[in-house]
Amino acid sequence: MKIKIPVQEIQKEDICSKVENKLKSDKGNAYTISGLMIELFKVKKEDINNKPFSNWKKGLPTMYSRISRCLRRLEGLGKINSRKHEKAFVYWWVKD
Repeated sequence: MKIKIPVQEIQKEDICSKVENKLKSDKGNAYTISGLMIELFKVKKEDINNKPFSNWKKGLPTMYSRISRCLRRLEGLGKINSRKHEKAFVYWWVKD
């Protein structure tokens, strides 16, 4: 049971708010989940490109899942749209 928590920890930007801010600030582009990982969190492309989750570095599959969950939530709120493009889904900001 938490009794108190530092305000700085609450105000710290989490994964979902970073994703939301990125899509909102770059309305002219659509991103894949892997693209967001590379752009926002400086994940190296060679660490995730054409590799199964089991071969990814520790923590990256969790990050992928959190970004995916965030995108589904934002889409449910009507803030973003998604569409399949080639082999991947892309997401972009639509709400002003």
